[in-house]
Amino acid sequence: MLFRSPAWVAERKDAELAIADRVVLLSKFQKETYLMAGLEPDRLNVMSPVEALTLEGRPRNLTDFQSSRMRVLFVGRLNLNKGLASILECLSHGPTRFDLTLVGAKTPETAALLKRVSAPVNILGVLGRDALKRQYLTHDLLVMPTVMESFGLVGVEAAACGLPVLCSDGVGVPFPDSVPRFNAMNLQALETSITELDGARERLVRLSAELRDFASIFSRSAFDRQALSALGCWRNGVAQKEGAASEDRT
Repeated sequence: MLFRSPAWVAERKDAELAIADRVVLLSKFQKETYLMAGLEPDRLNVMSPVEALTLEGRPRNLTDFQSSRMRVLFVGRLNLNKGLASILECLSHGPTRFDLTLVGAKTPETAALLKRVSAPVNILGVLGRDALKRQYLTHDLLVMPTVMESFGLVGVEAAACGLPVLCSDGVGVPFPDSVPRFNAMNLQALETSITELDGARERLVRLSAELRDFASIFSRSAFDRQALSALGCWRNGVAQKEGAASEDRT
């Protein structure tokens, strides 16, 4: 109920979907939600977005994870849907002590959520590309506790910088299986995941290398191949419709 769109948004979305020949989606996760809503599979195409920043991070090594407290990064709008309440609760009352940096735009919910925190939080606001890259390169872990998100581009950006990622099951990025996921509505699961990664330097090093490889699939050439495939499917569909209409006329 907290994240339901206004009625007019839902009505407009339904109207647009009704007239669309093809529907371009950001992830398989998002495609599954459209299939459950009753859309025909042959109208749906998944085209993952091209990674947005020019990033040159490297896989981490053991010496990169020597801070006395794990440095955790959160990037996104500072609201409930992005899971801000969950990561703040972990910071204040979880079993593992860590340093938390928040990057993103404040919302009407932000102030009330921050008032509950007893531990210090580093709040940087909205950052430009170079400053954001520095945060990816100087933290130990990106946490994505989002309740539901079609994709989650910040996860790909972090991966391109070699930053290990921990995410909820509501994030649509098709991360490799080695990336730990937790139930977005289960605070204890998030706390446990952070505790397991804290001090696990060899595991973090492996995650960093695997994520750097994973990020390479979000290239301009890969996007172009997906776009051409979607265009070809659309043209074939139009040709089939026109052929069927011609047969009906005759």
